Amino acid sequence: WSYASMTEISTSENKITKTTVSDWDTDFFNRFSLLRNNKYQGRDCFLDEYSDDLKRELKSPYFIKNNVIFEAVIFERNSRDIGRLICYYDPYTPEIASFGYFEAINDDDLITSMNQFVDEFAKQNDCQTIRGPLQGNFFFSYRMKTKGTERFYGEPFHEDFYPQILKRMGYEVSKRWHTTEIDGKKTRKNFGEIRKSSAKKNHDYKHLKLKFIFPWRWNNYLEIIYDLFMRSYKNMPEYTPIDFETFKNSYNSFKYILNPFFSYLVTFKGEPVGFCINFFDPLKKIYNYQEKTKKIKNPFLLFLLQIFLIIRLKFNFSRLLIMYVGRVPTKDGREIKGIQALVSKYLGVLAFCVGSTKALVCYSAEDSPSNKSFTDESKTLIAEYAMYYKELS
Repeated sequence: WSYASMTEISTSENKITKTTVSDWDTDFFNRFSLLRNNKYQGRDCFLDEYSDDLKRELKSPYFIKNNVIFEAVIFERNSRDIGRLICYYDPYTPEIASFGYFEAINDDDLITSMNQFVDEFAKQNDCQTIRGPLQGNFFFSYRMKTKGTERFYGEPFHEDFYPQILKRMGYEVSKRWHTTEIDGKKTRKNFGEIRKSSAKKNHDYKHLKLKFIFPWRWNNYLEIIYDLFMRSYKNMPEYTPIDFETFKNSYNSFKYILNPFFSYLVTFKGEPVGFCINFFDPLKKIYNYQEKTKKIKNPFLLFLLQIFLIIRLKFNFSRLLIMYVGRVPTKDGREIKGIQALVSKYLGVLAFCVGSTKALVCYSAEDSPSNKSFTDESKTLIAEYAMYYKELS
């Protein structure tokens, strides 16, 4: 079942109407996605949001099994949708409420109304802290971009003034991340020295092996990747664990954009101890596909266009996105060193072979140990991101 409620909020000039739902409502979420799509239509390489993707998250096994509560809202003035967001209460973090899918115009009355809505949701669920933006779960998407103009696939897309809006709502930065572009030649030289040091000083290094993630073995590797993700990210403050089925539904499409020679599992004496999930930036190719599909109605032509896209993605050697990297102890608790040094060897050689000269290290936390592997001369900051929080009085 689902329901929608509508109330009015008085402002100095006109009335703002809000429509809310606390369960899946197809008509509501079609409108919810349309608000964002209309807002950014025509912006460079903006990928449309689809309500089916929202449904996959909000009706996921994780939400159902763990009794996650959500309330989605659309704000309207004079028959125009002007803002939206979704609030979440996850029993895994009973003291924290989250919000995500934030969109708004820069209007004081609207911002006041949105702030009140989120605060009331948190208080109704006895939460002392609010954090965001977090789209339902750590493994779906989170963070807000605070600096940078260059874009890549999967990066947050929103108005530049949103960080200032959150500040006006009383939120403070809880954590920062950055994306850097690395110089291939300088990085290869630096990691070459690290590998030589690892081979001489680290007895474990010679027992490390790489496994390429081939598409035809995707299902076999996905459970291993899931386990490594859960174990390596569990100490991050935004982390909440999800079940394998939800993880698979969220990440299964990655098999179409991964190049098997640039994504690896790392084993130590046969035991998985690390991973490096990378792909070449598919943003422009997916955007071009999206725009072409809007003009084509013939199902057969759409099917051919989809096949052509998959082929293009597999032979895409633009700039490499180093996206998900992690390591875990062995079953007996040993911390294995040399994983990053080994991965860099294959990445450097293969990138050189396909003529890829640019690579982005994406979403590195400010305190990440991996930052020490790149010298200041070999990297250039291109973007920064943040998570925000507010304590309720």
